Amino acid sequence: MQSATPLAVYGGLISLISELYAFLLAIDVVPRSKEKNFVIFSDSMSSLQSISGFNLDSDLVQKFLNDYTILEKNGKNIILCWIPSHV
Repeated sequence: MQSATPLAVYGGLISLISELYAFLLAIDVVPRSKEKNFVIFSDSMSSLQSISGFNLDSDLVQKFLNDYTILEKNGKNIILCWIPSHV
């Protein structure tokens, strides 16, 4: 069994951070819209798992969950949906 190289681990971490930041950009649109229902589609299973697992070690996940909670309390319905890619 091969272990991941430091470069591969670093690349995976950068990818996760980028995907989490994309979630923050997507949710930033919600309060400016008159619509009440939103779906955020992503092919990043690791980001969705971090969010759904309440990975509070990540500042980006904490910020997303905080923003999400505030928006939900203000009547916005937000669904996160995984779409498989590279199939």
